[in-house]
Amino acid sequence: MIVGGTRVDGAGVPDPGGDFLVGPFSYNTCEDRDLDGRIATSRGLGDIRPWTNAGGVDHDGGVETAADECIINYTRVAGNNTRTVAVDAQNDLWTGGSDTQHEKLDGDTGAVVPGTVFSLGCGGYGGLIDKAGTLWSARYGSNLLRYEPSTGTGACLDTSHGDYGLGLDPTTGEIWHTTVGGNRVVKLAPDGTVLGSFPHGNVNAQGVAVDGSGNVWVAHALFGATTVGHLRTDGTYVGNVTLPGGTGPTGVAVDSNGKVWVTNITTNNAQRIDPAAGPIGGGGFPVGAVDLTVDLGAGAGPYNYSDMTGSVLGEVTAPVGTWSVVQDGGFANQSWGTVTWNTEPQGSEPAGTSITVEVRTANTEAGLASQPFTAVSNDVPFTSSGRYIEVRSTLRANSAGDSPVLSDLRVKTAKRSGVFSCRATALNLAGIVVAQANPPDIPCADDHKQVATVNLNAGILNVRANALTATTTQTPDDLLIPPAPGDASTAYARVEYTRISTLLVTIEVGVIESSAAATCVEGPNGLEPELTGSSQIASLKINGVTVQVGSAPDDPPGDRHPVPEQPDDLRRHHHPTRPVPRHPPDRPGHRRGQGQRGREAGNPIRQPV
Repeated sequence: MIVGGTRVDGAGVPDPGGDFLVGPFSYNTCEDRDLDGRIATSRGLGDIRPWTNAGGVDHDGGVETAADECIINYTRVAGNNTRTVAVDAQNDLWTGGSDTQHEKLDGDTGAVVPGTVFSLGCGGYGGLIDKAGTLWSARYGSNLLRYEPSTGTGACLDTSHGDYGLGLDPTTGEIWHTTVGGNRVVKLAPDGTVLGSFPHGNVNAQGVAVDGSGNVWVAHALFGATTVGHLRTDGTYVGNVTLPGGTGPTGVAVDSNGKVWVTNITTNNAQRIDPAAGPIGGGGFPVGAVDLTVDLGAGAGPYNYSDMTGSVLGEVTAPVGTWSVVQDGGFANQSWGTVTWNTEPQGSEPAGTSITVEVRTANTEAGLASQPFTAVSNDVPFTSSGRYIEVRSTLRANSAGDSPVLSDLRVKTAKRSGVFSCRATALNLAGIVVAQANPPDIPCADDHKQVATVNLNAGILNVRANALTATTTQTPDDLLIPPAPGDASTAYARVEYTRISTLLVTIEVGVIESSAAATCVEGPNGLEPELTGSSQIASLKINGVTVQVGSAPDDPPGDRHPVPEQPDDLRRHHHPTRPVPRHPPDRPGHRRGQGQRGREAGNPIRQPV
């Protein structure tokens, strides 16, 4: 099933007549089998896609050759002419056929559950599962089947119990069963005992439904009828609802708003009944009136006589509801990290209720349905990647009817455990800073500063410098992207010419360059930092005398002095560059914290000489 999306043609261009659907979808269980990012599926009535069964590969089950990607399961079952399809509280499916063979299918995989095939010689038409998990299956063989899966026992009930449509009272758990002829609908206790037989306003009947307000609704069948019968659960006949423009009502069902839907096979439409409308009938209750008609198209021929709205399943058999949402992470292979919910006081889980949250991810929205869901815990990190994430929340009520409340559900990407730092300073004279890139240092960011000329005085010290440059870079720019090998912060500083003078000494320095980098690399325990750096002085003169200079690796963090500390020491500090983590290396896939910082390049003058 798929809700929402946009119709497109083979080139992906929006087209109402296109053969494909693309997201965003409100809901989707269809599977993108060819992984093209689209769902190939029927446009509706009359648009039947090929299913070649080439080589018989799908003969015994499977959908490999089905062109319609919303056909996701095909299972061979024991029963012939399968009519019973009833879902139990575990979301498994009971089936039955005209040969009275019944068996259960797994609700997740569609596979037959071994050891569940049985036949008592009855049932196989319309069916339902009641509050206690009992299977009721109508009509074939010796009539009505009542079967308890928990004990593997059951019985066939004769036509005094009814012979066609089945309905379930959501309040009492009682079963209502129509007879095709005879203007009679039968009320049964959960153990199969007949509690009463009542007229419903027409000689024929098919489907029957019971709402939560004590009303019973009977479809008056496909033999030309234009009404739906209305009575109370105590047997009081209220009256017939006229169906303007509707003929041949086969099925009725109650929706989540308490309104009643009827399908008309002859006029190819569905109509909605408002129980509170219409004239006052028996017992002083409104008869009801049609407030909406939906045309289903010529040839639709809707033939429904069971729980077509799912109200019996959702409110009685399995009081479970689901809510799902799809989030776009913005790029392929997004790393998702946590889901949180019920952080607000509105959220609640009364005793015996539950909220289960599951996720699945894929790089296309259409590809989500082919991925399995994985349960996650509230605000507990998990690992899953893909551009799109679907979060499904399942809310289960308790036996008393209390429901949990889901509030404030949030999904977050995997967070980095820290960020790189970086800063580049071309000149720092006694706290006077010139040409500094990314002054905040944390986090690292792309920045560039350039100064043409500077002339500074600090006491007896004068410094003149030309063409000062400082640059910092951060890779990647977007720190929401999951950490990966090659992520780095770099700092670079350059001064073209520097002249330092005091009363007795004049120092002239040619090009000074300094660089430093921190790079993520794979280590034995996951990602760890690799620190590199270098400094170079092109030339040096002291009082006009040339002094031999060279280059060397930069100092490790905490010991950075690119120029001599004392006038008589003209060598560069020469320490091998190595990682010096200030915290233990992070776990794989996490950015290291602020304490594991990048390097600072530059600072050619850090202390007065």
